[in-house]
Amino acid sequence: MKNSTFASLAVLAFAVQAAAPAAAQTTGEVLNKFRMIGTRAVDCSQPPSGPNPYIVNHIEPDGRIMSDFVGPNGKILSSTEILDAVELAPDKLRIKIVSAKDPKDRLTVTMLVTGQGTRSLSSVLGNGQEIIADGRIVAANRETDWLQFCPAKPAVPAESGMPPHQGGAGNPGN
Repeated sequence: MKNSTFASLAVLAFAVQAAAPAAAQTTGEVLNKFRMIGTRAVDCSQPPSGPNPYIVNHIEPDGRIMSDFVGPNGKILSSTEILDAVELAPDKLRIKIVSAKDPKDRLTVTMLVTGQGTRSLSSVLGNGQEIIADGRIVAANRETDWLQFCPAKPAVPAESGMPPHQGGAGNPGN
């Protein structure tokens, strides 16, 4: 009787352990899994410009994960901090960001990530205003662009002042 009770308890303990959820991934782990550390652009073979901005996600020495929106001549037009990243599905993630200039400016973005690149599916300001809904830019009523993953050294003029964190996925120090 004791052996069957012990065996039952062992099976139950194993079943509970197997059913326990996996430990939550850190923001950095999620971003690395989705290849989001590095540079993305509509066309990586062209330098950053108005219609072809670069999005450069990099890890600062203090551990913060930053996202720079880079325009013509490599000028950083805006910078945000990625506060949180959550995997929603094997090809979707949600990130929460805050403006580096004004911490009241917050945004939640849901992205589709495939071998083709990334595309924003939704983007909602902290006040609830939708900027992107169902993969369409609300104000322009057009689909969001696909951003491709750029190689470790995208075409950015050396004199641009762009941060050296342009590496590919998981390679923030290039």
